[in-house]
Amino acid sequence: MNARIPGPSIFQVPEMTAMTLLEHPGKSAECWFVNALLDGAVDVYVNYARTPAALEVGSQEMVRLLRLDGSERQPFQTHSVLVRWQDHARGRVLASASIELHAGRSFTAVLHPSDVPGSYRLSIYRNDFSPAGRACLEVRHVGFGPAIDWSLAPRRGTDITIPPDPRHGRLIRGQWQQAREVIENDYRLEARVQGRATSVLPQLQLVHERLTVAHYVGRSPSERRARGETAAWLVQQLRIPTGVPDQAGVTVPDKPASDTNSDHRIIFCAPPLPIVRTDAASAAVEARDPDGRVADLSIDRVDPDPGGITLPPETVVPSPGIGVPALGTLRIAADVPDGHYQVRVRANPADALAESATFTVPLTVRPVTLRRLLRQVDRLCADGAMSHAAAHGLRQALHAAVDARAAGNPDALARPLARAAALIEAERGRGIAPGSANDLACQLAAFRRGLPRRGARDTAPAPRPRNAHQDV
Repeated sequence: MNARIPGPSIFQVPEMTAMTLLEHPGKSAECWFVNALLDGAVDVYVNYARTPAALEVGSQEMVRLLRLDGSERQPFQTHSVLVRWQDHARGRVLASASIELHAGRSFTAVLHPSDVPGSYRLSIYRNDFSPAGRACLEVRHVGFGPAIDWSLAPRRGTDITIPPDPRHGRLIRGQWQQAREVIENDYRLEARVQGRATSVLPQLQLVHERLTVAHYVGRSPSERRARGETAAWLVQQLRIPTGVPDQAGVTVPDKPASDTNSDHRIIFCAPPLPIVRTDAASAAVEARDPDGRVADLSIDRVDPDPGGITLPPETVVPSPGIGVPALGTLRIAADVPDGHYQVRVRANPADALAESATFTVPLTVRPVTLRRLLRQVDRLCADGAMSHAAAHGLRQALHAAVDARAAGNPDALARPLARAAALIEAERGRGIAPGSANDLACQLAAFRRGLPRRGARDTAPAPRPRNAHQDV
């Protein structure tokens, strides 16, 4: 699954040989995750997925969370990262943040304590692969204490012919800064909180073509003494190209690239769809990710599922750019029975790295009524698809059926319906256009199938007197 690299134990001073060496991602994009807590393992979720992208990431452990190639299933766009305790899929969200990933970008997301006791923060830092003439050091404050003072000085016993190159800085929790163009040597890295040394990395080798990233992690001195902990640095290295030597110095403290979840959720546009039975229908479905792409639309489920409700792949037009809607066409076959259906549409496959979301489209298929058949005859006659003589004969038969149904006489109802069906067949291609005759015959057949069978026990209440506005 994801690359998993154990971090150095918090009980030991880390050796440089055990550090992670990150390479430039090239045309890909990547995001690493570091659990800088000492409280236990966590699961990491990407884009609100139900299953974790990284499982059981232990304290002081690093994993590669994402590696994207820009394809539809691994798009370059904004991605959200969410952290929970291990095996607590529906439990408390410890922290979440989002980051925009594009080709050539590399980030490290660090879960660490926040300023509020008992709460946590996810800080996402950009991994800087910019060239340098000499070694470089980046310090990130992701540990206890609202602020730290850090200092870098050559360790005792180093070659006295190498000019000393001490550096120092001050960071508020979450901030980072770099010591640029450091002379290659063995150094001692120290952190102080309120003037008191809290952690020391006694041997830190800074070398050419490397940016060494030192994360200040761990608990307060009293907590560490109680647990016997002695180290509070987690180190990784980036391979950087040789460039023109720049001015040596320490950059000003800066905030992480992201420490909040500003990701926008997918927005759907698919209004409720009312149709009448026997009418084959279609409706547009639109899904838009304001800071991403929607590559696919599909039906996740239909409840209840009568068959005949589809969203064909050939009708789907993926988002051509970030924030641009994806379009699809929901199709309902003519033989879908009348009733109420919930059609759940999914944007993006559930197993893709892009955000996946669902939306339910209410679908109502209304039954065919005699009043609707009469309106259909009037419309066809007005459109020239039915002669006046054929329309007159059908109106007489359908009005007789309306009266028979209102009187509650099933035998009397069957006769005018049979007469209407025979008239449609007799006038097909003559007084009624063939396509219109097909539609009328189908609707009339659907209405007749919905009537109680002869001999069936009628438990329905007695019909109320019909008025001009009642549909039958």
